[in-house]
This record gives sequence, structure tokens and C-alpha cells, in this order.
Amino acid sequence: MKKILLISAAVVFSTISIFFFNQLFKWLIAYLLLGNNYTVNFNGITLLISFQTQSSISIIQYVIVIISPLIMSIIFIELAMFGITKLSNTIFKNISIVYVLINIGYIIFAVILGMMSVIFKANFSTDWYTILSSQEFSYNEKLLIIFLSLILLIGYINTVTKRIKKFISVINLYRKQL
Repeated sequence: MKKILLISAAVVFSTISIFFFNQLFKWLIAYLLLGNNYTVNFNGITLLISFQTQSSISIIQYVIVIISPLIMSIIFIELAMFGITKLSNTIFKNISIVYVLINIGYIIFAVILGMMSVIFKANFSTDWYTILSSQEFSYNEKLLIIFLSLILLIGYINTVTKRIKKFISVINLYRKQL
């Protein structure tokens, strides 16, 4: 029962941070960089920020708005990792570990979804697709941008995974048995 409550608490915290705080941060960045060129819809517990591209706003501003939820997730992951190293209470460590893993999953899902929408010219529209199609990049240039994004994603996830392995007791127990 204690494990179920622990995992439930981590899922609730991560859901709130992913669907509310990340989007709130995206709204703040959109407000600062795009002016009034966006719309905000409140859907359940999540804020949906959508925008139409305009030639008067640079692609860098749009990219910063697009990646701002991912940056916020990375900030939350790093704060949780800092908490894991400093906490002595195993309950909070376990909640933080599950929280980090769910946020990593969100980052993977968000980046892969954006990449797939651009690669396959999907019917569903993501922010990545909107920006890259409005800038008239060639298909090869789009693939290069996606490839570089994927390299950065893999590098970050690899580092976090190496850091978090030290704190997962099942992995440490398995290493001791060898």
C-alpha cells in the first residue's frame, strides 16, 4: 500500500508539473517574446498555447517558445536530482526518482512526437511542424534539425540515466550480487 501511495504521489506531482507548470512557463515565454501573437486555451488541467507564425517574428523566438516546456522539465529534473542527493528520507527519494523518470518520459514523448510530425508530414500539427513548415526549409534541412535535436536529447537522457542509476536500489542490489 505504501508503494502505491508513493507512486501515486509522484504521478500526481509530475502530471501537474508537465501539464500545468510547463505550459504556464511556455505562456510566460510566449508573452515575453511573441507579444499578442498567441492564444491560450484552458483544457482540463493543462494550458494549451497555440500561435500562428508571422514573418515579423524570428524563428529563434519561436524555437525558444517551443522548447520552453522542455527546458522547464529539465529544470524540474535537475531540482529533483539535487533533492535526491541531499535527502536522507527514502520515501522522498523514491518519489523524486519516479518523478524524474516520468519527466524523462515526457521529454522523450514530446521530442519524438514533434520529430515524427515533421518527418512524416503528419495530419496532426505540432509546434515543430508549424515552425519548420512556415520557414520554408528544405526536407533535408528539416531532417538535419531533427537529427541534431535527437542527438541533444539522447545525450541529456544518457547523463541523467547514469546519475539516477546510483539511487535505484534494484540496480544496486543486482550489482552487489554479481
